[in-house]
Amino acid sequence: MSASITSRVTAALVALVLAIGAAACGSSSKGDAVPSLSTTTQKPAAATTTAAKTATTAAALPDPCEVVTLDEAIALAGAPLQPGVKAGRPDDIMCTYAGGAGPTAQVEYYFGDGAKKYLDVERRLDHEFETLSGVGDEAYLEDFNIFFRIGTRWHAIRLVRLDDFAAYREPMIELAKQTVAKW
Repeated sequence: MSASITSRVTAALVALVLAIGAAACGSSSKGDAVPSLSTTTQKPAAATTTAAKTATTAAALPDPCEVVTLDEAIALAGAPLQPGVKAGRPDDIMCTYAGGAGPTAQVEYYFGDGAKKYLDVERRLDHEFETLSGVGDEAYLEDFNIFFRIGTRWHAIRLVRLDDFAAYREPMIELAKQTVAKW
């Protein structure tokens, strides 16, 4: 066998071993059985079920660019912004309003695991937070960021400006309250 064929065979075997290991280790929080590799009819059913769950999750969650709108982002930033760009997975998503003509400005709205991870990173960096009441079930404010929890889902609004944060503090809290009301 040539070296090229040998490396392809090796790569295929490694991929097969990893797939079998992942299937053997997989589990579901609802206690669903792991699909058997020996029965090919179960594998498509599991894929269909997963696709249906993802579609249901995506349909149940709002578009982040409709939760925090362009007008609300412009009001917070006090500067022109471009229309929102949505990114992320259906259950962990964000909307970014990039700056337009004018001063440096950007507004980002996150919800899901990414928002919680963002808060955790800021905490590990020893940033100072102000605990807020009246914004969701739990809320924290730091310069140019507000993090809040509604039920089990975390949200974050980030403002990029090159000004003193004091002018944006109250508008940021108000936008977070408006966002909570939409959920």
